[in-house]
Amino acid sequence: MRTINKIIAIDYETADAASKNNQGAAKAIEFSAIEISPDFQEIPGGRHHKIIGLNPSIVPNVEAYGITGIDPIASEKVAMTEFDFADFVSKLYLSQPNTAIMGYNSIAFDDEVTRHTLYRNLLSPYEHEFSKGNFRIDVYKAIQLAYAMAPNVINWPRKEDGTVSLKLEDLTKANGISHEHAHSAESDVLATIALAKMLSEANPKLWAHVLNCTDKNYTSDLMYQSDMFFHVERFYGKENRYTKVMAVGAPNPEIPSQIICVDLNSPDFDEMLGLSPEQIRERRFRKLENQDNGILGLQNIATNKMPMVVKATPNLLEHYKDQFNLDIERINRNLRTLQNTPEFKRVLQESVVSERDVPKAYAHQLYFMPSFPSRETKKILAEMHRKDRDGNPRIMTTSIAELASKTDDPERYYDLALMAKWDNFYRYFLSPGNHSSIDKVEFVDWVDRLQDKLERGWDGTQTLDEFDKNFTRYMKESVLSEEKMIVLNNLKYVVDDKRKLLEGLRQTAEEMRPEAEAERANRRDYKAFYASVNRRGVPQLGY
Repeated sequence: MRTINKIIAIDYETADAASKNNQGAAKAIEFSAIEISPDFQEIPGGRHHKIIGLNPSIVPNVEAYGITGIDPIASEKVAMTEFDFADFVSKLYLSQPNTAIMGYNSIAFDDEVTRHTLYRNLLSPYEHEFSKGNFRIDVYKAIQLAYAMAPNVINWPRKEDGTVSLKLEDLTKANGISHEHAHSAESDVLATIALAKMLSEANPKLWAHVLNCTDKNYTSDLMYQSDMFFHVERFYGKENRYTKVMAVGAPNPEIPSQIICVDLNSPDFDEMLGLSPEQIRERRFRKLENQDNGILGLQNIATNKMPMVVKATPNLLEHYKDQFNLDIERINRNLRTLQNTPEFKRVLQESVVSERDVPKAYAHQLYFMPSFPSRETKKILAEMHRKDRDGNPRIMTTSIAELASKTDDPERYYDLALMAKWDNFYRYFLSPGNHSSIDKVEFVDWVDRLQDKLERGWDGTQTLDEFDKNFTRYMKESVLSEEKMIVLNNLKYVVDDKRKLLEGLRQTAEEMRPEAEAERANRRDYKAFYASVNRRGVPQLGY
């Protein structure tokens, strides 16, 4: 059983949809957290609510503001910088050992927002999740397990087509939980706490198993030590209550925390055994008709993402055969075949070795990191959050070239630190009292990146022109209250202002560029930076 000193229940509202390929990189604009005891009692002084400023490099998503109703102009007056928020949330999560970070659909979304926020602002993106005994609880996954294996614990809301809804706002309504302002961060946090408390009281044994599944060693041991196990995952489909009977096929050779598992109830099982690694790879990425997952009876299960796994005993197979549409004879036959085909392990492992070209990486994308930073690099980067006597973080007075040259990936951290410094503090640097002393090289480099992101997009991020099209479409198709109309018109004003800001910055950058390039060629910090890039042989990043 997990040791828990406290739980921090959290929720984000975000300004954008981030990247088409990387949803977790969305920009946080509202964060709420409530600290509670393991028995779900609120800890005095444990409520936290933060509004985070909209950086100039972010093009907001009209649908996001249409849902949350957050006024971008009013919120900006009380907002903190993303750089300062990253420092706050890192310290909050690491404030006490054995802290559980809990949310609803948080492993897929909120935790990813935290990771990317910390990474963009030069802090460790993962340490808060495991350091000092910390771990993560996703109540959404617990709800899926309850629906699959203990459906009598709570009331299940139904959609118009008769299927069950697992949306937080629908579940709270069906179970008499107060949730007056869905998609308000604090309201969603309170609803998540109440739902988790209800689940734990209705079925303590199930809740204890949920907590066990937050431990990757527990889930890994359960899978490897069981001939077969149930795996509950929403994308498996409603016809079998989101559950499949799986067996371990092979460890993933590229990602140690993942296990390649085989669906023993799959009608494709015999065909799959006869395929080559290349054929399996092609089939796994091909969407199959009428199958939500389209994965040929194979699934990579990440042991560190709280998989809902339960050992499949003969009694449990019999008990759930109708609910999960199980062919027990087929399952046992396929298990015997898998156990008698040891060479299939090699085939599976070869099938996940990527032969696709990795796209040119942008520094801001966490999941294109070739390796974890060294301890020395993490220390250098974290130092940028230390405040001077005026209360300003050190990054504001640090040469980005000098900083990056001391790290183990100079180009990556030049881009990251440059964006963190100028995206968060550009108003300070461009104010009348500081304008004459700004770092011209950094300014020109930042404006180049800013223009590229706003006008071309980075790996699918929304551009200014795309915002205009989406805004027109959304306003035409949506039925909006007067309050929402005000919010969205203010959003349009903010984006138009962003476009004017970019034009002014671009003109200033072009005026400064000749002098900036001369400085770049002669400055000691930039000579050291380019020397460190050449010395380490780091692949060149795009921006």
